[in-house]
Amino acid sequence: MAQKKKVTQHDPLVRAESQAALEKGRKARDRLKAAQQYKAKEVRLPPPSPPPSASLYPTSCQNSAPVKQPSAMAPAAATVGYTGPTIQLTLQYSHPKTNKNSKSNVKIKMDQPLQHLIDAFNSQQQQLNGGGSILRITNVTFDGEKMNMTKTPSCYDMEDSDLVDVLVVQA
Repeated sequence: MAQKKKVTQHDPLVRAESQAALEKGRKARDRLKAAQQYKAKEVRLPPPSPPPSASLYPTSCQNSAPVKQPSAMAPAAATVGYTGPTIQLTLQYSHPKTNKNSKSNVKIKMDQPLQHLIDAFNSQQQQLNGGGSILRITNVTFDGEKMNMTKTPSCYDMEDSDLVDVLVVQA
């Protein structure tokens, strides 16, 4: 005699939960495929707006502006009354023609921007050479640190009679 198979019925609630889980898995797989095929579109951003105009020589030591290189075409210094104590700094350089070590003393106030060092040095050179070939500063370092000409001596904890290394070229 042939045996009859026993037919069991599944619980409809279990079947519905299984179908829902399968559908959820299919949707997740479709989202993953779409994410894998996604290509970013090239977007052009507008150029950044210029920073708000600041004073010619900001005196904040927290200023993180890039180091400015002194140049022969530097703008004329603004006439501002500086009230800090005056210190004398010694600029040490190697003369480009003779390769002799030379020194030049320059006075500056503690709250004056260091650009005034360059201006004073250039003025001294013009007086010494009577308008002939003069030396121009191209790089300024103090304690091995390249100096930002918009900062002040107090930002670098400079004191009277400190030595500042400068790189000069013949102009």
